[in-house]
Amino acid sequence: MDEQQQSDSNDFVRRRTTRLAHPLPSSRLLLEKQFLTLRAYGTRTRDRGLSMQELAKTVGVHESNLSTCNPFFVEVGLIERAEGGYKATPATVAYAEAAEWDEQTALEKLAPAFERSWLWQVIEPRIQFRPIEEDEAIRLLAEKTRASKELKPQVRLLLDYLVSVRLLTR
Repeated sequence: MDEQQQSDSNDFVRRRTTRLAHPLPSSRLLLEKQFLTLRAYGTRTRDRGLSMQELAKTVGVHESNLSTCNPFFVEVGLIERAEGGYKATPATVAYAEAAEWDEQTALEKLAPAFERSWLWQVIEPRIQFRPIEEDEAIRLLAEKTRASKELKPQVRLLLDYLVSVRLLTR
């Protein structure tokens, strides 16, 4: 949808907005809360979908904030639509089970889903032969998603996910 922006002469002009090519992680929840959300999906949704109301009670976050995570989680392959809401994929179930013992090593269980994702397909060929600067990685991901500069914190979260699941190091 187009937004209007006021110019210096107090006239309104149209500013074109571009629809994202890929969903970005939510800016409403810290990364740790997003992983907690995935753990809740992994422990509570083995046979059926989990509604946003049920998930909100489990995680302790308002359901409107949680729902902003789902498009990214679905795109990466961490959750999928199911009757009654969303349910965990096998990688997320494995993560939730391993997290009962050790949260840090459990995150590695999510790596296969990220390896199949569009974001890893953008980054991995670039780092095969040489390290790249974080700003370059952010630029590459932003170009792929068609994200504006205002979304840079969310694009940076993509790298945080890749570091957390140990596909990248800083």
